[in-house]
Amino acid sequence: MSTPFHSQLAILVATLLALGGCASSPKAPIQKTVPKAPVQKTVKPPPREAPTGYNAENTADCPLYLAPIFPRRAQMAGQEGWVILQYSITSSGAVRDYSVYDASPENLYDQSVLSAVERLNKLKLGAGSSDSDNEAFKAVNCRQIIRFNLGS
Repeated sequence: MSTPFHSQLAILVATLLALGGCASSPKAPIQKTVPKAPVQKTVKPPPREAPTGYNAENTADCPLYLAPIFPRRAQMAGQEGWVILQYSITSSGAVRDYSVYDASPENLYDQSVLSAVERLNKLKLGAGSSDSDNEAFKAVNCRQIIRFNLGS
């Protein structure tokens, strides 16, 4: 005994089986399209403004005349900046206890300034002499700002 429900179910199953076998070619894989993120250019921030209050450049207490070399990679990148050098000066004019107190951009000009101090010490002390670590200090904890400007 066949009921209307069974006959409808049989027709539906037959239709589904017939449609499932109709494909003559294999199904192409579904490709998901993922939108690409926009490429962001890396822009170097400008150096921080040099702080004020360190204008002790070449004063009587802290006479230090440096000639640091402008780093080539900074020149090529068109990057300006500054370094605050902290140092002490002995009675013979040698620079002691020197370090970079602050800089912008960080680590770009530090080595240039420290190398300039070493060259200055070699000039002040001469090739064969050495400054005693026990020598009296003429000026202690001086801070000087050294600016690296293009075109000047």
